[in-house]
Amino acid sequence: MSKCVFVFPRLMALLLMLLQISVSSADEATLSIWQRDITTFRVNIAGVTAQERVDYALSRIESTPPIELHKGPRSVYKTQDDEASVGFYFGDHFIFYLREGDLAPGQSLKEEEEKILTKLTAYAEAQARQREPRRILIGIVAFLVFTVIFVLCMVILAFYRRWIERLFSKEKIVDKKIVILGVDFSSHIAEMIKRGLLTLSWVCLAVLSYIYVVLLLRAFPYTEVWGQKLGRKVIGLIGDLLLGVLRSIPDLFTLLVIYVIIRSLINLVKYTFEGMEGSKRRGRWMDEDTRKATKRVLIILIWVFGVVVAYPYIPGSDSEAFKGISVLLGLMVSLGSTGLVNQIMAGFVVLYSGAMRSGEYVHMGDVEGTLTEVGLLSCKVLTPRGEYVSIPNAVIMNGKTVNYSRLAKKDGAVFATSITIGYDTPWKTVHRLMQDAASNTTQIKDSPKPRIIQEELGDFAVKYTLVFNVDDPQRKPAILTEVHTKIQDGFAREGIQIMSPHFNMQPEDPVLPPRD
Repeated sequence: MSKCVFVFPRLMALLLMLLQISVSSADEATLSIWQRDITTFRVNIAGVTAQERVDYALSRIESTPPIELHKGPRSVYKTQDDEASVGFYFGDHFIFYLREGDLAPGQSLKEEEEKILTKLTAYAEAQARQREPRRILIGIVAFLVFTVIFVLCMVILAFYRRWIERLFSKEKIVDKKIVILGVDFSSHIAEMIKRGLLTLSWVCLAVLSYIYVVLLLRAFPYTEVWGQKLGRKVIGLIGDLLLGVLRSIPDLFTLLVIYVIIRSLINLVKYTFEGMEGSKRRGRWMDEDTRKATKRVLIILIWVFGVVVAYPYIPGSDSEAFKGISVLLGLMVSLGSTGLVNQIMAGFVVLYSGAMRSGEYVHMGDVEGTLTEVGLLSCKVLTPRGEYVSIPNAVIMNGKTVNYSRLAKKDGAVFATSITIGYDTPWKTVHRLMQDAASNTTQIKDSPKPRIIQEELGDFAVKYTLVFNVDDPQRKPAILTEVHTKIQDGFAREGIQIMSPHFNMQPEDPVLPPRD
C-alpha cells in the first residue's frame, strides 16, 4: 500500500508532463505570408493563443499602408512580464511581438530577429514589385513566351514519337540475328530499343513540364518563392546525383575490371570446350552431352563468383533498402528452389553416370524413343509416333532406364517379342515357325542367331519369346511390325491358333485368319 502511495504521484506527474508537451506542440503556429515562413509562435500572451497571434499578425501585415511598407521593416526591443521580447514594425506600423518563449531550444533572440527582418524585407520588395505595372507586364509576356515554347516542344515530341512508331513498324532495325540459348532475340531487342526511345521522349516531356512550371512561378513576385523552391530541389537532386556518380567512379572502375576478368574466364572455358569438341580423342572421357552441361555449369559458377566479388562495389549496396531486397530475394530463392535443386542434382547423376547419350534409343518408364537431349533439368525423347516427350531427371533417376543402342555397335541391339500357344501344339513346331519368321525378316541379324526362350509354362498355354538382334535400334517399330506379320502368316499356314486358350473344350471352328 505504501508503495502505491509513492508510485501514484510520480505517474500523475509524468502524465502531466506528457500533456504539457502535447499541448505546447499543438499550440505552435507558423506565420506565413506570400509563401514565405516568417517565424513560429510557441507561447500564449495574455490568453491569446499562438494561432490567434498568427491571425492577428497576418491582419496587421496585410493592412500595412504602402507608404509604411516602403520604409521597410524594423525592430524594437522591450520587456514584457519580465521577459525580453522584440516588436516588429513596417515603418511606424506595428506588426507583432516575438518573445523568448517563442524561440526553439538553442536559438537566440538576436539570431531570430535578423532572420525575421530579412524575410520581411524580401516580402516588402516582392509587394513593391507586384504593384509595378511594368513588372506585371513582363510577367505576362514571360508567361506567353514560355507557354508558346512549351507547346512547340510538345508538338516536336509528338512528331518524334510518331516517327519512332513508323520507323519500327516499316523497317527492320536489327538485321542480324542475335541468338542466345537457341532463341533469336533480335525482335525483342528491337522492341526494347523502341520502348527506350519512346520512354526518353516521355522523360523529356516531364523535364520540360517541370522547367515550364518553375519559370511560370518565378515570373510573378507572388509565386516567386514557389519557383525558387522547386528550382532548388531540382538543382539539389541533380547535384546529389552527380556527386554520387563522382564518388562511385572508383567502384565503377572496379566493377569494370571484374567484368572483364569474368568475361575472359568464360571465353577461356568456351574455347577449351570448343577445342574438346574438335578433338579426335574427345569421346574417351567426356561425351557431347556431358561437355555441354559441364560448360554451362562452369559458366554459371563463374558468374555467381563474379557477382559475389562485385557485390560490395555496387553503388548503394551498403544501403538498408538494398540489403533488404537482397535478403528478400535470397529468401524467395531458398524457399522456391527446393524442387529445382533436386532436379539439378538428379541431372548431374544422369549426365555423369554415362547411362545414356543423345541419339540413343532408350526406354524410360512408359516412354520409348530416340533420346534427343540430356539436360540438367530434364531429358527429351522423340517417340516413334512423333511425340516429343520431356522427362524430369528426378523421375529418370528413381526409375528404370533401358538403353538399346549402347551395345548395338558390337552385336546389335537386342529386341524380343512373345506369343502364347496351347499345349496341344508341339513346341518344336512353334520353335520352327518363329525361327522361320525371324529368318524371313530382312533387318534381323543372322549372327548372333535368333533364339527362342520358353519363358513360362502357364495353366493353359506356353509363353514363347523370340530374341533377336538388329543393327539399327531406332527402326524397332518397323522391325517388330514385319516380324509380327511373318509370325502370323507362318502360324496361319500351319493351322495353329495364336491365342491363350482359357477354355474347357476346343472350339467348334478353329480361330484362324482367312487364307489369302
